[in-house]
Amino acid sequence: MTTKQYLILTLIFSLTAMTMLGCRKTPQSLLGRWVSTSIEDVQSKRNLPDSTIQLVFFENKRYHYSQNFRILEAGRYYVTNPNVYLTDTLRPTQVEQKLKIFDLTDQNLSILLGMGGSYYKINFNKAQPN
Repeated sequence: MTTKQYLILTLIFSLTAMTMLGCRKTPQSLLGRWVSTSIEDVQSKRNLPDSTIQLVFFENKRYHYSQNFRILEAGRYYVTNPNVYLTDTLRPTQVEQKLKIFDLTDQNLSILLGMGGSYYKINFNKAQPN
């Protein structure tokens, strides 16, 4: 193998590794309980009435979603930047739901959720552990 071929293979391997690592954000900052602070209908740019949405992401790749403290969904999730994919296992027909992450820090999460032909931007704060 010539030096040029070796350099090309090394470059291809490096780019592939960086791409794969960049696609899978370590969900460490995503873990925990998130409580909604605002919900906006993207089309109308209007904030929706107060409703407490909670998303909880566990280390074992499980989640649950509740609204006004009633669990509506629970199941498994996986992360592929910039999306989180949720599969509700409480229902007989398991449908995968995509959430697009706009912002994720240790304390803030902003997502885009498509539901029933509408899109909602939901902002969350991380809840303090009990």
